[in-house]
Amino acid sequence: MAAPLPLRQLTASGDFAYFVDIARYMGGLPLSGPTTTIWTDAPEVVREKWHALVVARCARPNPAH
Repeated sequence: MAAPLPLRQLTASGDFAYFVDIARYMGGLPLSGPTTTIWTDAPEVVREKWHALVVARCARPNPAH
């Protein structure tokens, strides 16, 4: 089985390129360069919302454990 391609390669055509931004926002990481994504809010607001979602999910008790 071939190794999976990095997300950046999978979105190089521009389709779904915002996935890279969201993944970095969720991880609390800076963007690796300028983004082509046009957000409905300022990028900093979008980053805060996605990161807050991850933090909230991590803080939520997991009934499976």
